[in-house]
Amino acid sequence: MACDEEHLFLLPLCYPEVIMKFTDRAIKALKPQASRYEVWEDTRPGFGIRVTTTGIKSWGFIYRFDGKPRRMTLGRYPAKSLA
Repeated sequence: MACDEEHLFLLPLCYPEVIMKFTDRAIKALKPQASRYEVWEDTRPGFGIRVTTTGIKSWGFIYRFDGKPRRMTLGRYPAKSLA
């Protein structure tokens, strides 16, 4: 399986250990690490949250357009909440 930037749509499958059910408590518990990382929602393929090294959390969605993988940032958490 190709797990690189060219195959963004596969990233949730490449790293299953970072798939979880999104709740407000779970999102608040995500802490910054040495490098930026993403966590994917377990019931919505391509929907996830990115956590930066400074602790900024941004919602994102991975999809395909004209056969190419694309990434869309939907806003920052908590300004854009789960509700």
